This record gives sequence, structure tokens and C-alpha cells, in this order.
Amino acid sequence: MFNIRVATEDDIPTIAKLAFEFWQESPTYSLRPFNIDRVITHLTKLMHGDGGCLFVCTLDEQIIGGFAGGIQSEWQSRNIDGI
Repeated sequence: MFNIRVATEDDIPTIAKLAFEFWQESPTYSLRPFNIDRVITHLTKLMHGDGGCLFVCTLDEQIIGGFAGGIQSEWQSRNIDGI
């Protein structure tokens, strides 16, 4: 059975690896550069920063997916927007 839980620091390398696999398979993202250090920094900021969240989906204790999100103000106004 699948389980969704809040990600931990120990999960970040696995989530970053899944992000790389997604990047490789994506016809859009694979055309752009991939920087693993930037991915790890971004995931860590989402985990610890204001307005961010990071979840993982596990099956038999193995991470098989995840969800990252956040809230930030728009660059051109004071409106708040989800990312």
C-alpha cells in the first residue's frame, strides 16, 4: 500500500535522483541543463523555508515519488501565488 509522508533530510538524495530520472525522460526539461546541486538546494529550501512543502510517496518503505510545492509572492505585485 502507498504511503504519503513529509520528506526528511535523509530523503533528499533519493528525491533528487528521481528528479534526474524525470528530467531525462521529459521531452521538454531534457533540453535544458540539469544541476544536481541546485536541485538539492531547492528541495532543502522547500523543506525548511517559509511557505514550502516536500512530501514523498513510499511503497514498502521505498520512495517511489514525491510532491514539492510552495507559496511565493509574484515578482510584479504583492499577490501570493502557489508554485
